[in-house]
Parts: sequence; C-alpha cells; structure tokens
Amino acid sequence: MEVGQVLFHQGDAANSLYFIEVGAVTLLQQQEGDQPRRLQSLGVGNLVGEMVFFLHSSYQASATVDQPSTFHRLSKESFYQMQQEKPEVAVAFQSAVIQILGDRLTRAYKEIADLLRP
Repeated sequence: MEVGQVLFHQGDAANSLYFIEVGAVTLLQQQEGDQPRRLQSLGVGNLVGEMVFFLHSSYQASATVDQPSTFHRLSKESFYQMQQEKPEVAVAFQSAVIQILGDRLTRAYKEIADLLRP
C-alpha cells in the first residue's frame, strides 16, 4: 500500500486484522468536532486491529499508511475456516495474539507509572 492510504476507518466493522510485513501505520482517533489524534504508530512485525477483531466490535481508530507497506490480512471468514480445518493453528495464533496484547498492556502500565512519578 502507498503512503496516505487508509487501511481501515474508525467506526468500520472490524472484519479483519492485519500483520505488518513491511512499512508502518499510524492509528488516529477522532472525536466529534476535534482534530484527529495520533494514538500510536506501528511498524514491521506488529498486528493492527486485533483487539476489536476478537471483540467483534468496530475499529476504534483509523489506520493510515506512513510508508510504502505490505500487509497480510486475516478476515473473520478465514479465521473461522482456520478454526474448523486447522484448530491447532488457530489456537497457536490466538496464543500469539494474547502474548502481544499482554506485552502491550505491560508497556502501557509502565508508561502510566512513569507519568505518575513525581
């Protein structure tokens, strides 16, 4: 994908998650009447949209491509097919996602603690 392209928009149904093979994206969230706010940028090796994918929710932010990028997309349909045909692969994938989310949560707690330190 090219710079400036939108991978998904805030509010869209989260019917896919993406793995960044090459490049980077920035997640932007916009509240009504405000300018978009940068939440974070993600690069090679990161998943994008995984939390809301598993929560069966909508994307909470828009993802904009920052540099020429290559993504691998996993749709809900493909994930359900994986669960049926290769359940051991689906379980391994879910375990990897849990690890990623746990690492992100640990980093967020550390950042909050650092901000609260006098």
